[in-house]
Amino acid sequence: MNFTTSGGESWLTDNDDTTCNTENTQSVSVTLDTSIPLSWVRVVVRDAGDLHQIQLSHQLSGSSTPLACPSP
Repeated sequence: MNFTTSGGESWLTDNDDTTCNTENTQSVSVTLDTSIPLSWVRVVVRDAGDLHQIQLSHQLSGSSTPLACPSP
């Protein structure tokens, strides 16, 4: 599976949990090259207190409206 990001963020795709976003990124978009069902998403943070700032959404192909992911 390949995917692209809006700004080519290498820290998202380097498979190294010790590299992080060092910019003040407000939003990151990931576009999958094929439609697949996602049953989970893994997010790694240095400070668990930052988890409340993360919001996940998805967007159907051909739509411009983001849809909120259900809360656990």
